Amino acid sequence: MEKIDSQRISTVAIVIIMTIAIGFVLFWLKTILMPFVVAVILAYIFSPIIENLAKIKIPRAFSIIVLFILTFVLITWLGGYLFDNINELVVNWPQMQIGLEHNLEIYASKMNLNSHNVLVFLKNSIKSISFAEYGLTIITSSVFFLGNVLITLLFMVFLLFSAHTFPEKIHAAFSEKKAQRINKVIKKINAQIQKYLLIKTIISLSTGATVYLILLAFDIKFAFLWGALTFSLNYIPNIGDFLAGVPPVLTAFLQYGLTKALIVLVILICIQFIYGNIIETLVIGKNLNLSPIVVLLALLFWGWLWGIVGAIISVPLMAVIKIVFSNIEGLEPIAILMSGEK
Repeated sequence: MEKIDSQRISTVAIVIIMTIAIGFVLFWLKTILMPFVVAVILAYIFSPIIENLAKIKIPRAFSIIVLFILTFVLITWLGGYLFDNINELVVNWPQMQIGLEHNLEIYASKMNLNSHNVLVFLKNSIKSISFAEYGLTIITSSVFFLGNVLITLLFMVFLLFSAHTFPEKIHAAFSEKKAQRINKVIKKINAQIQKYLLIKTIISLSTGATVYLILLAFDIKFAFLWGALTFSLNYIPNIGDFLAGVPPVLTAFLQYGLTKALIVLVILICIQFIYGNIIETLVIGKNLNLSPIVVLLALLFWGWLWGIVGAIISVPLMAVIKIVFSNIEGLEPIAILMSGEK
């Protein structure tokens, strides 16, 4: 009995030590690992396109190089447009602060809330927000952004070049029967991951584009910035929708007042409900839903580890891990525990 207990203690201790060690590795090597993880996600999204082009006799190398160039040009253009929006927000923020304080005083006066501590707290919170020091940061971030994009896309290119050789390597490394079983499991995992990431990306892109067009129709400032924010945060269920909706509603309130802000709020809620609760559920299904606890822990961990990028990719990463666990014998119970459905 004592031997069994000591073995259990040793196992738990090893697991704890390994977890801490992996955490340190992920943190200290985040400059390399973050672009690599994003590249893996992109490779899963673009891999079906490359494979379909290869089936119609278009050289794989040509397809990958064209994809690299087009993706880099598109991301650079969108990134430049995005940073222009951010820079405009930084420049206009002092004037927006004054307008927000003025609007708060008007509505507080109408509702007899001038003496309440809530109004004082809100006004002090608005005054505490300052973007004055972010001018140089935006320029520096632009350079780092282009560098990270290039590194990420290079990782993606190498992954796409080598992905189709994995089945042959497995056949060379294992016996025929074992290799067939391993390749079958890997093929199933890859198909599920590709389906999830591709559909999630398309839905996120559609949600962001719809929000952008709606804000553009209402002539809301920084429409592209808020659309891009919606696209990014749409990967985070529930919390992301809320966070993405606050800035455009606040901007509408500053520009046009409470009535138009409420109209924009209602429209954004409808958009998020249609895309997130109806379309996504119908297309992906509920079998990939994650437990709210898993989502929260993933957000806290990856957000702490890799910042905003970690928070955005945290849920897709957990979904990928869940897919892998559900297809490997012995790990299915963990996948079930991670699920949000029975």
